[in-house]
Amino acid sequence: MEKGGPSFFEVKAGECLLIGGPAHLRVSEGRVEALGVELTKGGRAVVRVFKALPVKALENSLLEIKYGVNGFVEKMDEPYPSSWLNVIEEALKLKGTVIVMGGVDVGKSTLCTLITNIALLKGFKVAVIEGDVGQAEIGPPTTVSLAIPKRPSPDLFRQNPVASEFIGSTSPMGFEDEVVEALAKLKTKAEAYGVDMVVVNTDGWVEDGKAVEYKVGLADVLKPSLIALLCREDELEDLRRRLMEKFNVLIVQPLPSARRRDRGARKELRELSYQKNLRGSGLRSIPVSWVKIHNHDLGTGVVLSEERFRMLNEKLNGGLVYGEETPNGLLLVLNGRLVSEEDVRKVFENYSRPVNVIWKGSEKGLIVGLYDRRGEFMGIGVIGEVDYGRRVLKIHTPCQKPIGIIKLGYVKLVGSWKEVEKFRRCPLEPKRINPSERG
Repeated sequence: MEKGGPSFFEVKAGECLLIGGPAHLRVSEGRVEALGVELTKGGRAVVRVFKALPVKALENSLLEIKYGVNGFVEKMDEPYPSSWLNVIEEALKLKGTVIVMGGVDVGKSTLCTLITNIALLKGFKVAVIEGDVGQAEIGPPTTVSLAIPKRPSPDLFRQNPVASEFIGSTSPMGFEDEVVEALAKLKTKAEAYGVDMVVVNTDGWVEDGKAVEYKVGLADVLKPSLIALLCREDELEDLRRRLMEKFNVLIVQPLPSARRRDRGARKELRELSYQKNLRGSGLRSIPVSWVKIHNHDLGTGVVLSEERFRMLNEKLNGGLVYGEETPNGLLLVLNGRLVSEEDVRKVFENYSRPVNVIWKGSEKGLIVGLYDRRGEFMGIGVIGEVDYGRRVLKIHTPCQKPIGIIKLGYVKLVGSWKEVEKFRRCPLEPKRINPSERG
């Protein structure tokens, strides 16, 4: 079968197909169900690359499917495990907050989508919280997001967030408390919408001790009426035991058709989401004095006088770009081609205050979260440059509203928003040169 050309599949009532993306489905005749969504003649669904959509024929049907490279169509026995129906039944009965947990590529997003769609079809008002900063379905990667779907959809990616919180990383490791706090904030916002049910998707970090503490702590804060834990009988024993000591937990069979995605595939999915959320970006010039840079000293102090700048620049081989006396010490921006870290240490070895340095250019491509003055998230951006001479931040973003707070991230994007590097420490975070204040 040639990739890219439309193909027709006759499917008898009760038969199931798994459609792998990139693909486009159109129902030519008959009636099918895709994750709770009924598609009749003329109905369509799009399957993203590295994603798969289970479809069950409700009557004899003719399906037109066009799929590209890596796309596929194959028969399957059932669209999802029967145990998933028990979860849905329990969730509809209990309402409240339903958390879906499990490892990587076990079907968490698919189960969240199915619960959400069936609840909507039953007339419930549902909120969905995306808690996976790396493989976000709703908001951009590096964020957690809240959506209030109006109608069922086979893919949560189509939902627009009503609120998001910027974490800045594509992994929760090292940011556990921040993620939990952000999810709790989103749950409070969801409840303000008067929803009957909050469905929370989570990341796939579940194996080690820190992951267990993180997931249990997350449940402690969100207080779920039900946790659906996707795992096999011999898996996640510690997490299962810890959760079942405190919460109502249903062990659910992973999705048999779920395909393991390698790092390259997961990165490509993130890049598609960056592109979606940065579409229409323009380069905005934002004076440092107009905004607060979260957890950063730039703009909090007094710019060095011309005389002091000239004197320090001579000592630093002409490598001083910018200087500012801040409440936390002397902040210097340096040209790494002209001055080394060791040069700076020698100049300031007897200096009485902390000396913190940033290397010019380290900001380029850094993802940032943009907030208004009230602290409400407005979108993401990518730093193009910091013009230290004019004290201006140049940021690529589609956001046109006034920006009050900028939160620095830990990921760099280049070109058409390709992810090139991730950091444990923000590359724009100043580095302390002298270890402690001197008398």
